Amino acid sequence: MSGITPQIKGESIQSLYRLYSTEKLLANRRYQRKLVWTIEEKQSFIDSIIKGFPIPIILLAEVGESGNIKYEIIDGMQRLNAIMAFIEQEYSSSQQFFDLETIAETKTKLDSGSLAQSQSVMSRDICVQIAGYQVPVSIYTEREEKNIDEVFRRLNANGRHLSRQELRQAGATGAFANVVRRLSANIRGDSSISDIVPLNKMKSISINNKNLTYGIDADSVFWIKEKILKKEDLRESKDEEIIADIVAWITSDKAQRSSSEILDGYYGFTESSDLSQQIDRAINKIGSDVIIENIQACFDCLLEIIEKSGDGLRNLIFSDPQPRF
Repeated sequence: MSGITPQIKGESIQSLYRLYSTEKLLANRRYQRKLVWTIEEKQSFIDSIIKGFPIPIILLAEVGESGNIKYEIIDGMQRLNAIMAFIEQEYSSSQQFFDLETIAETKTKLDSGSLAQSQSVMSRDICVQIAGYQVPVSIYTEREEKNIDEVFRRLNANGRHLSRQELRQAGATGAFANVVRRLSANIRGDSSISDIVPLNKMKSISINNKNLTYGIDADSVFWIKEKILKKEDLRESKDEEIIADIVAWITSDKAQRSSSEILDGYYGFTESSDLSQQIDRAINKIGSDVIIENIQACFDCLLEIIEKSGDGLRNLIFSDPQPRF
């Protein structure tokens, strides 16, 4: 590690919105893969800002070249999205919307028609207070990818913020983790060309939840549509655990019964296990692209069968197709 102490300072919401609008706030999909906060969680967070309550620190990693500095979000993506989504009229606070004429950037978007003012409008005084609110920001200057990944893992190691599967995948760069990540995104429909995505583009590749309309309809996702998982399971990345099991069974010489401990081993999440090295060697021997193409082809075939049958997957498999959630 570099040993450089992170800079800690206050950044106004207006200045953070400027970074957001110019695509200088980045999400790395190795560990920041989806927007998961409900509208109630976002509204509660904005209410804290309106009331002047302190909020948790946001941790950014400085990336990019001199003259084109950008900031990768290590911790705080959900909070930053809540702020930006409120400003851009995606939801209200106490049935009132942010006044777009409050700050220069939103006023420009309002005048150009790229943003439309929703009604009713929050008082200008409160909006000015929101725009000037000082968000605690820590800027980490470490440039090595592996160290940034490790910081993210350690921040979330207590499991209160991420599900177990999200912690396994967070920053994992091995062959197994990459195959699972790519396949899972393909099947959910939220894949992206690059791991690095501007925060203002995350909405278009996120799955919606109650009262929040994102780019992908949760009900159309294979796992939900076929009643294999609940929406909350998808939020907890249970679909990735299923894909991880499938990949492990296909590629391992000695596939093992699925369990949380075994999955931890495949991801190298336990220091005592050599499962991670074993499965990565097996995947590299076959080829990641070959594995992905063949599993995807099987899923495509399954989808074709379901479509031609005119019935759901459960009806094709079970005589009693009722979901047992």
